[in-house]
Amino acid sequence: MVKQSLKNTSRKASDKLYIDTLLKDEHKTINLMSFGSGYHLRPHKATSDVFFNVIEGKCSVRVLNENLSLTAGEYTIFPKGQLHEVVAESALKILLIK
Repeated sequence: MVKQSLKNTSRKASDKLYIDTLLKDEHKTINLMSFGSGYHLRPHKATSDVFFNVIEGKCSVRVLNENLSLTAGEYTIFPKGQLHEVVAESALKILLIK
């Protein structure tokens, strides 16, 4: 067992998206994702329900035709098969579990 910090695990994003896979098996994937400010993750559909937790920064998300603004400590669920998108309003770090 190893103790780690989510604050120090992922790279600092400039204008890109970086994905660090923390755990992956046949049942689940846990990713730490870093977005540069202004990065737009285009609309796409998830193949499973997705837990999306903001660790640092601020973003806007669109899911089920609803816009949400999320900041550090807040989360949402992207339902399986539903179109969703993310825009980083600042440098952003999220924990994604699917």
